[in-house]
Amino acid sequence: MGWETSLRSLTPTATTSPASVASNVTTWTDTLNRAAVTITDNRATNQTMLYQFLAENGTPLTVQVNYTAYNIKTNFQCVGLTEYTSTGTFLLPTQVTFLPGDSHQLIYSISYEDTAGFSGFKTGRISQITLPTGGSYQYQYYAAPANPSVDHGGISCSDGSYTYLTKTINDGTTANIWAFTRNLSTNKTTETPPSVAPDTDAHAVYTFSGSGQQASVVFYSSTTEDSAHTLKTINTTWAPNGTPATQVTILDNDKRSQVSTSFDANGVLQSQSEYDYGAGAVGPLIRTTTFTYLNSSAYLAKNIINHLTQQKVMDASGNIVARTDIAYDCYTSPCAGLASSGYTGVTHHDDANYGTANTVRGNPTAPAVEEGAGFGDRLDLL
Repeated sequence: MGWETSLRSLTPTATTSPASVASNVTTWTDTLNRAAVTITDNRATNQTMLYQFLAENGTPLTVQVNYTAYNIKTNFQCVGLTEYTSTGTFLLPTQVTFLPGDSHQLIYSISYEDTAGFSGFKTGRISQITLPTGGSYQYQYYAAPANPSVDHGGISCSDGSYTYLTKTINDGTTANIWAFTRNLSTNKTTETPPSVAPDTDAHAVYTFSGSGQQASVVFYSSTTEDSAHTLKTINTTWAPNGTPATQVTILDNDKRSQVSTSFDANGVLQSQSEYDYGAGAVGPLIRTTTFTYLNSSAYLAKNIINHLTQQKVMDASGNIVARTDIAYDCYTSPCAGLASSGYTGVTHHDDANYGTANTVRGNPTAPAVEEGAGFGDRLDLL
């Protein structure tokens, strides 16, 4: 959810392990020895947890999570599957409140799915998230009415994956529903978006391989799934390392284009080739883009594997038409225009532990973009 992203983005760099753990309070400190994140676990006393962290300006912010005790039980009715029943109540988060230090509180409420056929029990699956604005996200995991002996709670008994889901997004006035149904025998998943005129029956059908990789998606304008009602088809092939290799787009007039990609073992993009539309077949190559990254042992040792050092765009003949070069961690003259000794005494910087000798940081310090015939136009960004 958005509040998770906000919390992460506002938190300064902290140590990888708690600096202190006292009773129900755990504290992480940052490189300035400030309490960057403090977690207070009050679930045993008042069913709350407090997450306190520092904003970019040093202001302490608080997120409070309220919990509610529920009896948990499943009712999938799968042969050979033992249903779960909690021996006591289980605490689930039901409210998340931002406490920014002023009156502008943001409250998110969370509801859970009732267990079919067992009054007073919850499955543990989220049924609704209500936003501070009054809007909501609602989830239903089976086709109503619930019939666990037939729909098994919307899961596949063979692997526990979902076979049905509806997502309703309500802005407080209007509700829009997306429905997803999965055919286990064909490995196809059908997505039906909200009905919008004139294509009130428009939907998409996704086909997956046995390993769960998307093989194709077909967009239809009608419930009739044939070539006459096909709007667009996208077919995807996969490389042995599990990354996309080609993606062919076929329009309703049978014009076809293709994007070919190559990724390394870490899933980092190495090259991308784009082909024009052709009638009945993929058209000619338009351009190829290659990517080069930091690859010295010092950076790899710090798991810095995706910092771009050069991007080249080439035309169909292999001529370079644009290039971007990025240098990293050059803190001395001439590339960064700094004195060889570097700067010290910067506010809020720990010179003692992270001084100028620490040069393996992955900071771009001298990017340059070159474009045009013969690279007559050059732009030094720094």
